[in-house]
Amino acid sequence: MVSDQQVKKLFRFDAQGHGKQVAADKAGLDPKTARKYRHLARLPSEVQTIMERSWRTRADAFAEFWPEMAQRLEAALRRPAGETVAPPVAPEPPAAPARAARSEPPSPPAPPARPAPEKTSFENLEDEMASLLGRPKPSS
Repeated sequence: MVSDQQVKKLFRFDAQGHGKQVAADKAGLDPKTARKYRHLARLPSEVQTIMERSWRTRADAFAEFWPEMAQRLEAALRRPAGETVAPPVAPEPPAAPARAARSEPPSPPAPPARPAPEKTSFENLEDEMASLLGRPKPSS
């Protein structure tokens, strides 16, 4: 990225009568880049506003989702910090076929499961966006 300071140096060295190659080298610019700014006679900060692109290069892949996502995000921002939202319900997997009874004694009961740590609002938002896009939820 070329800075305004480099181009000012280029113009100064040009005004002092240095050769084009020497002036570009002293300003720390490639000769082609120096040629561009000599031709434009403007600083990079002035050129960026002129050359800025204002058109789309491809269709917005999320165009159909933006309105709903914006509503959900606004709702999430208005929600109190401690309040949690129930995640969307996924369809139940088909039941496994019944197995034949075993003759072995039953195994000891499993220790009680630890409660899952409470999700942050960022993780809830991530889950919401994943469900909107129909993608699997990111692993935590």
